[in-house]
Amino acid sequence: MTLGNFDGFHQGHRKLLERVQEHTMNAQKQDAGVQSIVITFYPHPAVVLAGQASRMPIRTLHDTHRILSEYNVDVYLPVRFTKAFSKIRASDFIESFLFRQLNVKALVVGEDAAVGYQREGTAEFLEQAFQKSGRCCDVVRFACADDEKISSGTIRELLSEGHYAEAIDLLGEPIVLESRTKRGQQLGRELGFPTLNAEHFAQHMPRYGIYTSLTELQGQVYKGVTSIGVRPSVADSKFVVETHLFRSPGSECYGLPVKTSLLHRLRDELKFDSLDSLKEQIQWDCNQAKDLLANVEERRDALYQVPL
Repeated sequence: MTLGNFDGFHQGHRKLLERVQEHTMNAQKQDAGVQSIVITFYPHPAVVLAGQASRMPIRTLHDTHRILSEYNVDVYLPVRFTKAFSKIRASDFIESFLFRQLNVKALVVGEDAAVGYQREGTAEFLEQAFQKSGRCCDVVRFACADDEKISSGTIRELLSEGHYAEAIDLLGEPIVLESRTKRGQQLGRELGFPTLNAEHFAQHMPRYGIYTSLTELQGQVYKGVTSIGVRPSVADSKFVVETHLFRSPGSECYGLPVKTSLLHRLRDELKFDSLDSLKEQIQWDCNQAKDLLANVEERRDALYQVPL
């Protein structure tokens, strides 16, 4: 088993999943009934304890399930994090929950792991408790990039500052936005660049701007260019994610689930003095995106591949 917040399932988290996979495969040679478990806490403890109400997950729940299935995780257990839960002592959490209820034989954690009241159950504390009970606690060293620990906080900063390529390198795959399409103001259609519009996202947004993208809609994947932001050139506009597809889906697509994978960041959101200037910039964006996406195939698995 491993446990943590896993906000983003970045390269460091994947290192833990790989180790869980190794332990499970080895244990199953002796006992075929052994299962692997991943525990996450929801909402994020920072939301409950520090009042960071705006803190959204980097990945969607669907993406989390997909990643866990890739590592053959048998049980995914989201535990609701409350103030009452935060007051449970580390020793009680280990004895009653991990040992008695789940019968955990091997626990995999990172060096900065902590459970229980005021994070008193450090990695060292966990090691000692498991060793005393004749069980295994495998503490995994931090995954690093350029000698710096890979963390969700660092990735959030990179996304917010527009360093998108660096962020997805640490994540291991692009950001995939999930929502439903909605009817927009039809301005894109008037300019000759019709778009799919969506506005409600339960996840952390990268910096406003223009991105190359792959979009999955009704089982098909389309190359395109995606704008994230408030469209400063349009009066009375609010936040929206709108994507122009390079080939038409062939019909109206309102109210449908849509996944948009952001592959490259092209530029910041800009304000234009005229619709002609805006149209000229959109055409430039599309040309750039087509060049960058030339060797990308329109397949579902390509949604999660880091672009070269």
